Amino acid sequence: MSRITQNTIKNSECGQSRFDCLLKWIDTWPKFPKFCLVGLSNSLVESILYAILIKAGVSVTLASAISYSMMCVNSYFWNRRFTFKSTGRFGGSELLKFSIVCLITLCLGTSFISILATSFHLQGSLVRDWAAKLLTMAFNNITDFTGARLWVFRPNHKKAKELEINGNEPQVIITCLQPASLAKR
Repeated sequence: MSRITQNTIKNSECGQSRFDCLLKWIDTWPKFPKFCLVGLSNSLVESILYAILIKAGVSVTLASAISYSMMCVNSYFWNRRFTFKSTGRFGGSELLKFSIVCLITLCLGTSFISILATSFHLQGSLVRDWAAKLLTMAFNNITDFTGARLWVFRPNHKKAKELEINGNEPQVIITCLQPASLAKR
């Protein structure tokens, strides 16, 4: 079992910018909040493309499928590097697994938005189109996280056991978190 050590020092002693300190602090978060932060950038990519496609007269279902597919590219890059800190080779089986998760989510999400659009009449106006899209994005986020965490970027338990055997306990050190008002004291 890993132990968490908190070592908070003043910003001036840290020798790093507040932004760098913020990134170090975010680095200590559990995976789901990081996934949601990446999800915000994904939402921007997906929403902008969705809006362009809807404005161009593309159907809600097709616009959703295209915008989601483009979002997957952004998602793979940032979740691989930031959320799950994958150390495996870029691409290969990891990319294939991620693509499969995206394809499954695309199918489920497209079905979901189709049901919302037809059965619940969430299409035909800007408010209805976006209501359907936002509900689908929330649904997709849960499906994507589950697939990414449990299959694509699953932690290597063999390496974790090797660390325990060698007596090296993983530690998380939080630095530079003290507010500037306290650092001046």
